[in-house]
Amino acid sequence: MSIETEEELEALQAAGRVVAESLAAMRSAVHPGTTTAELDAVAAHVFRRAGARSGPQPERAAHVEHTVVIGRERPVVLTRIP
Repeated sequence: MSIETEEELEALQAAGRVVAESLAAMRSAVHPGTTTAELDAVAAHVFRRAGARSGPQPERAAHVEHTVVIGRERPVVLTRIP
């Protein structure tokens, strides 16, 4: 991906802020017994509040609507801001 205009840079920076906020909110919500669905709901709330929506889902998860893809190593937050 290359950034060619100031508008593209600003859009990526805005998306980055939403991602950072959603990761912080999920981190705060984690406790023993927290499910990945609960963490996804936390991220979805942050996205809605920011007017963002999740980006394209990976093929293996395309049949389920969710905001984040949570893996063993770290969550991957996909975001698009219209």
